[in-house]
Amino acid sequence: MSIVYPFSIDLSKHIHELFFRLMCLKCITNLNIAGHLCVNLLPPQRKRIPTMKTDTIGQSGTYVNTRMKALFVAQDDKPATLKEINLARLTPFQRGLLVTDGTVTRFIEAYTFMPVEVVLLQQTKQTLPTENIWLQLPAGEEVISRQVVLQTHSPDKSPSTTHTYADSLIVSKRLSKCILDGLEFDKQGLGGLLRHSGLETRRELLWCGIEILTDLPAAVAHLEGKTFVSRAYRVFSDQEPLMLINEKFPL
Repeated sequence: MSIVYPFSIDLSKHIHELFFRLMCLKCITNLNIAGHLCVNLLPPQRKRIPTMKTDTIGQSGTYVNTRMKALFVAQDDKPATLKEINLARLTPFQRGLLVTDGTVTRFIEAYTFMPVEVVLLQQTKQTLPTENIWLQLPAGEEVISRQVVLQTHSPDKSPSTTHTYADSLIVSKRLSKCILDGLEFDKQGLGGLLRHSGLETRRELLWCGIEILTDLPAAVAHLEGKTFVSRAYRVFSDQEPLMLINEKFPL
């Protein structure tokens, strides 16, 4: 006698369904493994290092100040009356006047677009009481002491503008007759006289600083007590100093 079940069982259908589920499970497992491998194979992310904000303007000013002062070869030997100066705080015109190694007269004319008048205040012959190391001269040598003012006049005939007061010691025995004659009769500045003479020269900046002017000639006595930016330099020819020049520019 055979047994009859109330429903029929299709084993093949169940087997296929089971096989399909096993395959799906395998695929999911493989994907998880592959994903884990891919994550491990990726290069590690670099940590972002926070950038530090810097004061570029301040650094630039410090650099300019240091760089420009390096042009003055005897800054440590400046007179005690000169105070240190922050060159970065000067105007471009004032910084240009301090470091130019050309004629100051021409520089002022180029900047102001006006002719510069060289006013001779005083010029005398002197005998050095002591050795002058900057001119490489022993005591007793004769030099020319010369003071001038460089000024411009406005078209509206307002009072003249003083740009420079210069005090120079000149070694007359090292200059030609044409330059010495120019000192007496020509109204050019020293730079113009040297340039027109054809003499090859070079300038050596010594020191710079801030000072208050005193004991000035009568023609510029009104400048006493005022603050000036000062510099000193030598003019050389054939390895010998021809003159020591102190130039002072009003602030």
